[in-house]
Amino acid sequence: MIHQVLFGKHAVSAPAVVGTVSTARTLSQIATDSAGCDIVEVRYDTVGGDVKGVLDACRRLTAADVPVVFTLRLASEGGNWTAADSARREILLQALPFVTAVDIELQSVLLPAICEPIRSAQCGLILSYHNFTQTPNLETLTEIVDRAAAFTPSIVKIATMPDSSRDLGVLMELLDRNADTAMSVMAMGPLGTGSRIFFPVMGSCLTYGFMDSVSAPGQLESRVLVERLKEIHPGYATRHD
Repeated sequence: MIHQVLFGKHAVSAPAVVGTVSTARTLSQIATDSAGCDIVEVRYDTVGGDVKGVLDACRRLTAADVPVVFTLRLASEGGNWTAADSARREILLQALPFVTAVDIELQSVLLPAICEPIRSAQCGLILSYHNFTQTPNLETLTEIVDRAAAFTPSIVKIATMPDSSRDLGVLMELLDRNADTAMSVMAMGPLGTGSRIFFPVMGSCLTYGFMDSVSAPGQLESRVLVERLKEIHPGYATRHD
């Protein structure tokens, strides 16, 4: 089981609750001493607006030792980004000096070219795979993890839609088989809500909740996730005493 994740030069204790910010108003209101989560994810594909202003807010948070994940999610994986890849690349590169890590999809054509700039900036890389229609079988998911590992990410993120408890079992088996790999695994939708609480106990390094509006099916509020983990995860509770 992974107890610490290295995002470039920044070490983050695991498991950690990621609070997803989807609006500029929420980003401007986050108090650095009471963010209500362990890591703030800034979803620029939904926050939008002036890039400089958003990155200034990211800088303010990281300067106060609040880790920030910067995400510009493709529409094909549940986000709002539909513009050119070249524009997305430029925004991601601009973000590197001001954030702790960036999240990019394993399927993105930008991935091979952006890995080296991320490493040079001493940022973390979260490689993500989202499937909003099903949960692939264990063999397929293992192949996805292996493909992601070739890029040496900080964390491999897997989020799928379960049809039954059997699919939840597949995701649990994936975590178990990759206990020495930093992974964030969760199920989406009504059947998957509980996975955001219990999978971190089983070794999932990050669990995601919303800070203003739901950004994925089955999400809970980040503050709720913090309280639930404090109840059932002794190590997490000790860190938050």
